[in-house]
Amino acid sequence: LLNIYCSFLQRHKYNCFAFSSGKEAIRKIQGGIQPDLIILDLLMPEMDGFQFLKALRGGCRQADIPVIIVTVKELTVQELEKLKNVTLAVYSKGIDVEGKFISFLDSYFKRKRAAGETLVRRWIDNIEEDEQIKRILLEAIETLPDKISELEQAIVRRDINNIQLLSHSLKGMALSLEMTEVGELCKEINDECQGENHDLDKISGIF
Repeated sequence: LLNIYCSFLQRHKYNCFAFSSGKEAIRKIQGGIQPDLIILDLLMPEMDGFQFLKALRGGCRQADIPVIIVTVKELTVQELEKLKNVTLAVYSKGIDVEGKFISFLDSYFKRKRAAGETLVRRWIDNIEEDEQIKRILLEAIETLPDKISELEQAIVRRDINNIQLLSHSLKGMALSLEMTEVGELCKEINDECQGENHDLDKISGIF
């Protein structure tokens, strides 16, 4: 079932990885993997979905990772209300759930991209009046989306050399523009690239 869902998401251009249990997922997240979003079933071995959410929200430094529930479990009104408070959406497996699910994902990530573009425009508006500095900073900001896309493709190809070069370049660019979150993310990727024991799955999770 996990492979079916991964194949389905990959057909829709989403990069994903699966874990066989909630405990394994928590270990990976605590180890540094940072997915953009978690798709969670409530019926899992070792740790059910409710226990996973409690562990994620209560004990992980990445406790704010958004979660979507997709499950066959029949939920009580109380369970549904509880889940709505800690997840983005709850879907019951059934007819056309995949179509609704992908529509939700597409819409969610489109809103995230739009928010990022708005933030970039705000940075541009706040640049000081010095025209030479402004030109240099504008050029740097406007190349960021392409650089991030190149890094994403390098991660998908598992091209460690390009991952290292691009993450290092983006780290310096983002930190110089005071884009701390982007800079710290690229720094974490670049740090993981160092040495012979780099973990490409972890790098994929960070990004």
